[in-house]
This record gives sequence, structure tokens and C-alpha cells, in this order.
Amino acid sequence: LVKRFSCRGKELGGYDIFNEPVELIFNKSFNPSSWMSFQYRIARRILKYDKKHWIIVKYGPWDIPNSYKHSTPFIGIPKLIYTVHMYDPHAFTHQGIRGWVTKYTYPGIIAGRYWNKETLRSDLQPVLDFSIQNNALIWVGEFSALLWAQGSGEYLKDLSDIFDQYGWGWAYFSFGWWYGWNPNYEDKEIPYFKDWGVHRVGLKSQRWKVLRDVFKNTKH
Repeated sequence: LVKRFSCRGKELGGYDIFNEPVELIFNKSFNPSSWMSFQYRIARRILKYDKKHWIIVKYGPWDIPNSYKHSTPFIGIPKLIYTVHMYDPHAFTHQGIRGWVTKYTYPGIIAGRYWNKETLRSDLQPVLDFSIQNNALIWVGEFSALLWAQGSGEYLKDLSDIFDQYGWGWAYFSFGWWYGWNPNYEDKEIPYFKDWGVHRVGLKSQRWKVLRDVFKNTKH
């Protein structure tokens, strides 16, 4: 892949080795035991053929912010970007799917803890500490909340403000996938895969209004 695509110039931003590494044991999530050494070997292999483009690395499980708490940086690999995914608290961002109940509003008490902008900032502290200690570039490869989560617009704005303050790059999830995350749909809960296509409203959606405001105010 590197041999084939390294010549694509600016079209190729970098090599994102693997998404959300995790090992599940009895429904508990762990960082795969061989993941770091495996990821390092892949990065070294990429360098053999391409020293111009960025290499994106991550820590398990799931790329979550807390995975940076006891992580060490890669040594001897130039042009590194460290990535993280931000969906905390999942009881809010994922409510209505995977068994999560639909009842939480942001800001507010969510699963027994009060969440607001400062709580989000505290949750991201391990990533900030890592970036400062290691002079590391951070890219938030995914962040979002389901369209019907009450207060999701403020949640997205608060996070993008924090990312911009810290100088982190970020990407909204997701522009062209399932309707629960897709900004082209209405912000009300739609029954699973039942006539959801009729709820596509495109750029007139509430989520697009939020994202346009976020993009207008971002520093990057």
C-alpha cells in the first residue's frame, strides 16, 4: 500500500494504521497485549518506503482519552500524529442504541456524574498531559453525539472549543454513514432502519446548523 500510494502527494494525508484497537474479554475492554509492538513494526515498515507523510498512531482500548494515562511515546519515528476518539460520556452520546437508555441531557447529570464543558476538559486531561510532556501532535479522529441526544449541539460546540484551544485537529463523525450520526437527517429518534430515508433533510438539518457554526468559529 505504501509503495502504491506514497506518490499521491497532498492527496495522502497520512497512514492511519488501525481504528480503535481493543481486546474484549468477557465484555471488558483491554488494550491488546501485542498492539504497541505490532503498531511500531508497521510504522517502521512504512518508513522504509515513505518518509514524507505522517503516521497516525493510537492507544487502546478504543482510542479513548483515558488510554493516554499511562502511555509512552513512540521513539525514532518522525512525523507522528497521535489520535484519540471522544464520545464520553457514552451514556449520553450513544443513548438509544446498544442498550443505552434515552434519558440524558447535556449539560446535566449523566450516569451519576455532572457533565459540562469543564467535565469534558477534565476527561481529556490525560491527552493534554501527554501532548505537553512529549510535544506531540494530537488529532481527534472522531467525536460526536447521536442526533437525538438532547443538548448534543452544545456538546459538540464545547468539545470543538476545547480542541481549538489546545491546537488539536479534529474530525466530526460521521458525514456519510448511518443516520444516527449523519448531519443530513432530522434530529429526532428514528426507528431502526424503518423508513429512515424519508427523514433526510440535507443542509436544512439542525445538526448542520450546529456544524456550520462550529466550522465558522474554529481556528483551524
